[in-house]
Amino acid sequence: MPQRAARSCFRNDAPGTEDAPDLSQADVQAQTDGALFWKISTGNSRSGMPAFSFLPELQRWQLVLHLRQR
Repeated sequence: MPQRAARSCFRNDAPGTEDAPDLSQADVQAQTDGALFWKISTGNSRSGMPAFSFLPELQRWQLVLHLRQR
């Protein structure tokens, strides 16, 4: 589920779209793990990013690690 939701905005290689940032950009990668975790957990209703707080905490941290591999 989270992969499908993320792909709709970020696609497979995370290049970003007009609705979502490029996840490999320095300003995204410069954020702390905690900041990325918070953004994944709470989303951003202004930009249309859904909250993924329904995922277990471990899975949200795994998403942070996945972002770091970009």
